[in-house]
Amino acid sequence: TANPGDNIRLVRVNNVNLYDTAVAHTGDNTTTATAVAAAVNGFTSSPNYTATSSGAVVTITAATTGTSSNGFVVSVEVEGAVTAATTNMAGGVDDAITGITVDSVQVMDKAVQWVDTDTATTFAQKVADEINRTSSAPEWTATAVAGKLNIMAFESGIDFNSKAAVVTATGGVQATSPAATSGGFSSSTSYTPGKFVRAFKNKMHSLSDSLWHYSTIANPSDWFTPYSSGTGGAGFDNLSNHARGSENLLAMASYFENVAIFGEETIQIWFNDPDPAKLQQVQVLNNTGTIAQNSVAEFGDSDVFYLSRSGIRSLRSRDSSNAAFVGDIGNPIDDLLVSAIQSDLNTAKDATAILDPRDGRYLLALGSKVYVFSYFPSSKVSAWSVYEPGFTITDWAYDGRQVLCRAGDALYTLGGENNDQYDSSAVTVQLPFLDGGKPATSKTFTGLDAVVENDWVVSLGTDPTDITLRADVGTLNKVTYGLARVGLVGHSTHAALRLVCSRTGAAKIGNVAIHYQPDEAG
Repeated sequence: TANPGDNIRLVRVNNVNLYDTAVAHTGDNTTTATAVAAAVNGFTSSPNYTATSSGAVVTITAATTGTSSNGFVVSVEVEGAVTAATTNMAGGVDDAITGITVDSVQVMDKAVQWVDTDTATTFAQKVADEINRTSSAPEWTATAVAGKLNIMAFESGIDFNSKAAVVTATGGVQATSPAATSGGFSSSTSYTPGKFVRAFKNKMHSLSDSLWHYSTIANPSDWFTPYSSGTGGAGFDNLSNHARGSENLLAMASYFENVAIFGEETIQIWFNDPDPAKLQQVQVLNNTGTIAQNSVAEFGDSDVFYLSRSGIRSLRSRDSSNAAFVGDIGNPIDDLLVSAIQSDLNTAKDATAILDPRDGRYLLALGSKVYVFSYFPSSKVSAWSVYEPGFTITDWAYDGRQVLCRAGDALYTLGGENNDQYDSSAVTVQLPFLDGGKPATSKTFTGLDAVVENDWVVSLGTDPTDITLRADVGTLNKVTYGLARVGLVGHSTHAALRLVCSRTGAAKIGNVAIHYQPDEAG
């Protein structure tokens, strides 16, 4: 009917009004449905909806794509003689890859949804991450390069060739199902070195899954000729047969006359001999290992630094027996590193390190930061620094003159060829609270002396409960010993200095001395 007062007063979805002015019935269901759809489209709700009509039926569509609106209750409030029937929201489909099978084996536990900020590259990486998190039998792994997904069998060999892969996608995601798997070969006739390769004792060594491969003596292209009277010597050993946690070997390092082989949760130390029959396991260290194969760096011949899940650790000799133990050399910055690892494990696994041959510093690049260990025992210096270069370092190298690093397609040098190039980046030195060997004695701080180069703005903290509370002291730019000391004002049991240099050029601190008068002892 078209009587006055016959209205479609309101249409709601999930208690959200889709328009704000009642729509009068025209006397014809088709034209009334058209008017209702127009009212919905002319109104902006939150979340928003659109509508179309076909005959007496109005179809409502959520502006937000996906399954999140499915099941929302659709309700109509009418006036007069109007009647209306509704069905709830349904049919929403996520833009996602919901599954990938290889040889009919599902290699993804969860669907991966496309979001508005995704690109083909970031979406492919999300899918690869989900495959790598999923356990299947047999096991498959994945990498992503420029929007292309590469799926690989975890085990080596020809048994995994010609396996069909099928991608299931929903919504607007379009994915081309790849060809059947290929490229696996028999290790009895050919061998391609794994992800980690290095020279050691006149052979090339390679790690692949749980296997330790080694070439013949002085011939890195021959991985098959067995040992005989000082020649040959190629072969392999499955280290998972010798210690748990060795299913995925990542890195090797020289340790005294032996070799240390790192997994994520185990380090095996082996005596290496040209004759594989004389290889001997020396030691196994459980519950430690590296998560980043490029973080492993030799510090001399008796110390190896590496990034573990608990921070930076060192493999070093306990005593004259050369038996190895794990040192907590990175303890001062472990909280920072553990936080970075837990927030982005994949980035942590890409961490890369180098030992600067010019000054012996260990530099570990993780994400956009570089963690630097300075160790000068004759000067009694053992300290960690954090550099923020403004880019993410993916590789290190030393060309005989300078330390180089790569970020994308850019190449940078650290300090130049002579290690004497500086910029104006602010340098902050924060000392912990010091007590002068008398933690329970109150002290009146009277002065400060220092050996510095460049301009350093100095502040003093005297509240041991809050290192951020500081009082400005002044600016130092020379050796103050023998001059009138810099005056200090403060009273506490402890003192913490903070020094900041923001000028271009070398910024150096030789030493700092705080003068005080002891007061009441506790």
